[in-house]
Amino acid sequence: MKIQLQSQQVSISLHKGIGFRKVKKRAKRKWYINTKENTTPREKNKMPTETQREYAKQYYQKNKKKIELRRRKYRAANKEKVLELARKNGRKYWAANREKELLRGRKYYAENREKEIKRRTQYRDANKEKENKYRQEYYESHKEDMQEYYKKRYQENKEHFQEYSRTYYHQNIEERRKYTRIYHKTNGVEARENWNKANLSKLRLYAATRTARKRNATPPWLTEQHKNEIAEIYAQAVEQEKRTGVPHHVDHIVPLQGKNVCGLHVPWNLQVLTATQNRSKGNRIK
Repeated sequence: MKIQLQSQQVSISLHKGIGFRKVKKRAKRKWYINTKENTTPREKNKMPTETQREYAKQYYQKNKKKIELRRRKYRAANKEKVLELARKNGRKYWAANREKELLRGRKYYAENREKEIKRRTQYRDANKEKENKYRQEYYESHKEDMQEYYKKRYQENKEHFQEYSRTYYHQNIEERRKYTRIYHKTNGVEARENWNKANLSKLRLYAATRTARKRNATPPWLTEQHKNEIAEIYAQAVEQEKRTGVPHHVDHIVPLQGKNVCGLHVPWNLQVLTATQNRSKGNRIK
C-alpha cells in the first residue's frame, strides 16, 4: 500500500514498513536531485518546511497506533525524565505567557462556569487523599508566603469573611457542635497542651485579663466567709477532676462579661462544671 506525497519540487511514495527517517532521507535526496542546479552547498540538507509538514502529517495518520504505542512505552520507561521536561517547559512557557494564560483561563471559566465547577468537584471527590497531600505539601513548602497571603486577603475582605463565618456556623450549627465534641473527646488534652505551648504569650495575656475582670467583678463588701466559700468551690472542682479523671472548671453562672448583663465573682454565682459543659455554655447564662 502506498501513500503519494506531492509538492512543487518532489514526489515520493511511503511504503508500509519503511521508517520515518528513511523515507524522510529519500525525500530530501529526491528534492536535492530535482533542485541541485539552483541549490548552494549550504542548502544541500535543507527541505521545504511545507513538504516536511505534509509528509509528517501523512506518516502520522498512517502509523498512528504504532507511534502512540511507542510514545506510551517511552513515557512509562522514562517517567521522571518526561515529567521533569514537562515541568521545565511548562514553567518556561508560563513565565513568558503569564498574563495571556491568566486571561485565557478567566475567559474560559466565565464561559464554562457550571461545567468547570462540576468537573473540579468530581475530581476532588475522586482524589481526596491526593489533593489533601498536595495541599499540605504545598503549604509546608510555602508556609510564610501562604500565611502572608491569607492575612492580607482577610484584612482586605474582613467584613465578608466574618459574615460568611457567621452564616456558615448558623446553617451548620448541629454538625459543628458534633464535630467539636468528637474532636475534644479524642484530641482535647493533647490539642490544648500543644496550643498552650505554641501560644504561651496569648495564654498569659488571657489569664491576666481574666484576673483583672475578676478583681473588678469582686465586690468590696465580700466577707472572709464568702472568700472561703469561693476557695471551697475551686477545691471541689479539683477534687472532682481527680476522682473522675475528667477536667472540671469553675464557671460563672452569669458571665463576668455577658452580652446584656455582667455577673459578680461571688459564691452564689459560681458552679462546678466539666470542661466540656463549660465550653458548650460559653459566655451565656445557662
